[in-house]
Amino acid sequence: LLRAPTLSIRMAAVELWSRMIPCLKEPHDLKFAFDRFSQSFFIAAAWLDDSHDDEMSPLRDALWNLAFEWQLATPSRLTLLSRAFVVLEESLQGPGDWRRAEASLWLLSKY
Repeated sequence: LLRAPTLSIRMAAVELWSRMIPCLKEPHDLKFAFDRFSQSFFIAAAWLDDSHDDEMSPLRDALWNLAFEWQLATPSRLTLLSRAFVVLEESLQGPGDWRRAEASLWLLSKY
């Protein structure tokens, strides 16, 4: 759902993820779910072709809050920093997507 082509579905996905995090108790489950989440985060945070700043800001704020919830959910403090650098490198060195590169830079600026 985080990869959906519309903002409303992406927002619904953020809501589902935020409700799921407290239900995950085992470290293995948290790590597995975080890996799935991190794969979709930068797609969700990337600008849509027909979106405007006033539409993307609430989604990005919700995604940032969700990333923060992940950090608090585990003692290992799962973060998206390493994934942000990977996505940025892929976008700059290959036939990457500038929207994901921008989403990576946005996330890095939040940290």
